[in-house]
Amino acid sequence: MTQQSRETRHGFGWIELFICIGALTVLAILLLPYLHMRREQARRVSCKNNLRQIGLAIHQYHEMHGAFPPGYVNVDDRNLISWSTFILAGMEQDPLQKQIISETDKWQCSWYDANHTGANDQVIPSAYIVIPAYNCPSDPMDGINTEVSISVNGTSVQVGKLNYKGVGQKDETNRKGGFGDLAFGLNSCRHVRDFIDGTANTFIVGEVTSLGVHQAGIWIGDDGTSRLTLAAPQSLIDGELVSTSINDSNKDRGFNSAHQGGAHFLIADGSVHFVSEEVDKIVYDALATINGREDLGKQ
Repeated sequence: MTQQSRETRHGFGWIELFICIGALTVLAILLLPYLHMRREQARRVSCKNNLRQIGLAIHQYHEMHGAFPPGYVNVDDRNLISWSTFILAGMEQDPLQKQIISETDKWQCSWYDANHTGANDQVIPSAYIVIPAYNCPSDPMDGINTEVSISVNGTSVQVGKLNYKGVGQKDETNRKGGFGDLAFGLNSCRHVRDFIDGTANTFIVGEVTSLGVHQAGIWIGDDGTSRLTLAAPQSLIDGELVSTSINDSNKDRGFNSAHQGGAHFLIADGSVHFVSEEVDKIVYDALATINGREDLGKQ
């Protein structure tokens, strides 16, 4: 190699380096929204699969017991175990369900009466367990619901989170509050034959989130109000009808999600649909009832 060729040879200079860094930065900025979109798509798929698994477990319970599980049980202010606990065997959580049966003295005691004295002064250990299939991956909160506190023996207790509430209300009177029967309620016992407008046209479980003003729920049971495990587009609260839309600002009422534009719903036939928050309110309310006589395909 001649002296002249050595003198005309150039290295990778600072200008080229800065240009390269700038180009990579711009590329990264352009790719970030796409990567975020892809991650959210994956989370939506996972959320949808959670609801599918819940649907299978609910129908397995129906096959075994001849009816869907009660929204929650309250006998003489005892038990308060919810539908999401009764289906645990179908959620591949059979050992956990057996543990809860033991901790509640074969369902005879409340989930916050671990000592079986009737004093309701200690939560059973199982209530603190985080069940992945009950948690939407897009929800910002971890597996313990820090937005819902239960007062037990003068102490605020926080237990496992539930991002999927049953469509229902507290009791028979509330479920018949002028807007049709719902799938779940206090000591409810719904059969497939009770869904007179068809299981393909009725919501049975819907998403709830802890995002923003919302509080999600808890899977183990209720506190007697139905707000921890059940929700509905229209609710009778102290005799007043409260109407909600998907993703509206009512704190612990109705259905809402961390997904943009709507929320997932489990239909009584086991299918799962993402329903837009722009859905017609009359159709939305009717789809939540077992006698609304509305077709999901017409929304």
